[in-house]
Formats: sequence, C-alpha cells, structure tokens
Amino acid sequence: MPGFSANEFVVYPTHGVGQVIAIEVQTVAGASLELFVLYFPKSKMTLRVPTQKAESVGMRKLSSPTVIQHVRQTLLQAAPRTRTSWLRLGKEYEAKIKSGNIIAIAEVVRDLCRRSVNSEQSYSESQLYQRDRCDGSP
Repeated sequence: MPGFSANEFVVYPTHGVGQVIAIEVQTVAGASLELFVLYFPKSKMTLRVPTQKAESVGMRKLSSPTVIQHVRQTLLQAAPRTRTSWLRLGKEYEAKIKSGNIIAIAEVVRDLCRRSVNSEQSYSESQLYQRDRCDGSP
C-alpha cells in the first residue's frame, strides 16, 4: 500500500484531486480507526478515508511526468481494430475505468474517441462515450 502523508496531493476516483490535510485517529463503534482527512478545493468538500481502505477505494498518488508522457503516447496511438462484441468490449472498458489505472483509462478514451469519429459505435458504446467523455461537452 502506498503511504500518504499530510499536505500530499492525491487522486480519489470519484472526487478527483484532493489534499491530505491530516491523518487522525477516531473512535468508531468502540474501535480506534486511523483516517486520512482529504480536502477537495474544487468542491470545497472534506472526506475521511480509513487508512486501511485507501488502496481498495482507489486512492492513489499523482502520476509522475513519465506516466503522463506514456498516457499522451497512448492517446496518440491508433485504436486497435476489434471484432469483439460490444457487450464484451463494454465490460472490458468498464473494468479499465474502474481500475483507476490512468494508462488503462487513456486506452478507453482513445478507443472510444476513434470509434466515435469513425461512426462504428453501437448505441451502448455511444452512451458510454457520452457519459465518460472529459472534454466538457454535454
């Protein structure tokens, strides 16, 4: 499990980038529980995450410049041609998105964007693309 420290910026899957503002111990149901206290400036929200659950909920450190470069290269690659059914492909995409792995997510974005441009998308694929696109469009 990656260690996190106070004042470190982290990624929390459903809320984005936040800062560990403290690590505190609270008593919950008679048990002592160590928590990361995260603050998300964009939403002005504070979240407490049990330190033992941080990895399983997908909390991670920010990506390094090397990883970001790999993501950029992935996005520039041509989407592979596939003859897999959309049902199977959709499950694969969902698993990659839920993994929190930034490179796997980049692969999904690349594949869905390329397929949308080429009008090869099924209705379900189009819905996934519309839901998960990150260019700010409705």
